[in-house]
Amino acid sequence: MMTEETLSLFVYFVCWIVFVYIIYRYKGGLLKNLAYFYVMAWLLMYDFLTPTYGLLNDWLGLFGNDISEYFPKGILLTILSVAFFGIGYLLTPRKETEFLVTNESKKISVTYIRLVLGVSIASVILWAAISGYGIKTLFLVNVFYDTTGGWERDSYYRFNHLKQIFEFSIPALVMAYASSMRRNEFFIWSIVVVIIMLGFGFRYRIIILVFALFICHIYLNGVSKKSTLKIAIVLVIFIGSNVLYGNVRGYVKSISRGIEPAAELSMHGSYEKGPLESVFRYTRNYISNMSLLKHMEENNVEYDFGESMFLHVFIRVLPKSIFDNETKPFPKSLEESAKSWGSMEGLKAGEAFTYVLEFYFSFGIIGVIICSTLFGVVVNKITGNISTEKKLIMSAVTTASLFHYITRGYLPGYLMSYLYMVLPIIL
Repeated sequence: MMTEETLSLFVYFVCWIVFVYIIYRYKGGLLKNLAYFYVMAWLLMYDFLTPTYGLLNDWLGLFGNDISEYFPKGILLTILSVAFFGIGYLLTPRKETEFLVTNESKKISVTYIRLVLGVSIASVILWAAISGYGIKTLFLVNVFYDTTGGWERDSYYRFNHLKQIFEFSIPALVMAYASSMRRNEFFIWSIVVVIIMLGFGFRYRIIILVFALFICHIYLNGVSKKSTLKIAIVLVIFIGSNVLYGNVRGYVKSISRGIEPAAELSMHGSYEKGPLESVFRYTRNYISNMSLLKHMEENNVEYDFGESMFLHVFIRVLPKSIFDNETKPFPKSLEESAKSWGSMEGLKAGEAFTYVLEFYFSFGIIGVIICSTLFGVVVNKITGNISTEKKLIMSAVTTASLFHYITRGYLPGYLMSYLYMVLPIIL
């Protein structure tokens, strides 16, 4: 007999399969709906595979916070989301997808690409120098040392725009891949950019970059058995190296900070785990979802009616000088999520909920239904026209960037990052 937890996961998987089949069968296959299938792949990972693995391995709590009672409802919200996301996508009218039929992409200026890459790298080096983060840390020279002691928090945030300019490197490398730039030069630029991304410790940027390049490759060359095999091999190598680096870097950082080790040990019992468990450890956002859900229900936390999701988009771009004590208000959704763990470790850990809980925190179940439908409408438009090199690159970068929003569930942060990503394409 199925438990509520198992039944909820089974229903999710059936719902996922049904919508994937319908979109593939009746909306034109993979290429014409690449953005949709990209999103659905991540949803399968975060909303089904990881929760299933977690359920089988008793991952039903973190930082001493037991979320097992809220597991079925948490999965129910993701079922509603994946269903109405599919409905929104399916029912949105769209002209026939126009593909790039000539080799116009070779017209992209290599000089412009070099300029964008140079500016992005120079800006982040300047940021590292004046913020106290350190240029050596940025280039992984200090990877096995405490990298947090020299930070000056005021400088770290005051010069944040310099760090954000580094987002330019993602579209620049996609443009470079689609241009006539020599592959040796492209490889050198890529190595430098990836090293800096690793120096930041933000693997999500690397994930966005890798998938933006894959999507661009698929649009330019189509899908074949040979290309699929190459992509699969690269992905396996990428995931393996990413997990390996994450374990080493995460362990060193946790030892220096003295907070994360206790949390990790309470979750896993040991750092000596295999690569499969490491992958699921990095995609365990379902626990954050259910922790926030539990906190809201047990403490009568009211919905914020879009304050965190929409109002903070504008608050984020306003100068802090216009606020009391030059301090911007903290987003309520992030504040309540941090408090939901009920421990100091959880308060400082920065565990992220997914976009589904942002919808729920704003408007409840009706928010999940309406916002997921609108999300489907938006994603429907991404692959609508890739008939020019600029549109193709915009589609590839936009599609890949959705990983950020899906897994971190904070619209203002995503939009700020996305704006920097698309500026080099628009200009």
